[in-house]
Amino acid sequence: MRVAVRAVAVIAVVFTASGLAIGAINPPECPTSGHPGFRISKVSTNLCFQDLNKKYRHLYVPSPDSSVVLIVDGYEGRFVKNGKTLGQPFKVAEDEDIIWSPDSTAIMVTVNLERDLFSTTLAYTDPKRPQPPNITALVQKDSALRHPCVTASESVAVFGLSWQKGSRQAVLVAALPESCSGDSDGFDAYIIAIPEGAILGRYPQSVAQKKFHKVMLPP
Repeated sequence: MRVAVRAVAVIAVVFTASGLAIGAINPPECPTSGHPGFRISKVSTNLCFQDLNKKYRHLYVPSPDSSVVLIVDGYEGRFVKNGKTLGQPFKVAEDEDIIWSPDSTAIMVTVNLERDLFSTTLAYTDPKRPQPPNITALVQKDSALRHPCVTASESVAVFGLSWQKGSRQAVLVAALPESCSGDSDGFDAYIIAIPEGAILGRYPQSVAQKKFHKVMLPP
């Protein structure tokens, strides 16, 4: 079974039972609010470029209640509230997807690190809040333990899918690498407690596609 996963700018991704297949595509139009639902999640926003060749990107992505705005200029991002920047500016990669938490206090960030390697982290808008858990490492290690075909935990690609239970749970997708080409499922979905960083549930592809159909892009 195949699950299509779309990408912005230079990469197209397809989940298969054997892992990830990569190919180049033409960039779509990029509104100032970012491009919605472009990789695997219907509720994600891709931080696309208006002109990738000239490295021009100006985005204004408000939180769900509009109390905080993520502003991206080129490769720099910042959270702004009531006209004031929260904390320090931070780097924004060329190919990132974000999902705002329902309570407007955090974003889930999926980054294409290299070719078929994707990582997902959390970023809090409040700079005084403790560091978020390393949700990618947590999922990668668990996936490697559950799938003997995973020869290195770092080869598991981790994507953000959605938030649930308000903002207390993050839903992630862990795509299996090429070494798992014989597996019937190409990915697992995970539910992670936030901020505790504990795994609350995991679902194989066949179950996840039904359970999370409202937020997961169709094949």
